Amino acid sequence: MKRLFSTLLFAALSWASFAQTVPYPTQLDLEHATWADGDVLVRFADPVEVKFTPDHLSHIAAVDAVLADYSITEVEQLFWFQKELPTKETGFMTIGGQWVEYPNLKNIYRLHIEDSTGSGVFNLINALENLGTDYVLYAEPNYLSGIMGSYTPNDTLYPSQWNLEAIQADTVQAR
Repeated sequence: MKRLFSTLLFAALSWASFAQTVPYPTQLDLEHATWADGDVLVRFADPVEVKFTPDHLSHIAAVDAVLADYSITEVEQLFWFQKELPTKETGFMTIGGQWVEYPNLKNIYRLHIEDSTGSGVFNLINALENLGTDYVLYAEPNYLSGIMGSYTPNDTLYPSQWNLEAIQADTVQAR
């Protein structure tokens, strides 16, 4: 009995220490993350009808109160058209049994602010998220992805892959 107890205790302690040291895949490495200066991506809640005017007002009082504190220079609706699925499905079931709804892409916007210090983007994100999920589902910096600088693949057969050069894959740049 004593041996069983000590084995279970050892297993529990090992699991607890392992669980705290394994990074989650969604954690962001801020040392290597880059984002477009002054850009914030915002997804408004699905029931919210957002229509920005040329003077960058949404005509939603709570949202406009937050945006009034920032110098908005550009607003872009990222997905202005969303094609309806022929099957009229609203989501799908994962293999684990979780229902996932398809997002309303028409409510995702890119806001650009004049930000000389770099902290304005994060202040705007916090202010928008503080409105709650009745208005904003998420706000985040416009992260840049891609290969920074020059990169040579470590594939020994890379020089033999003529097709990559033919489609100029090595010159592709992220926006």
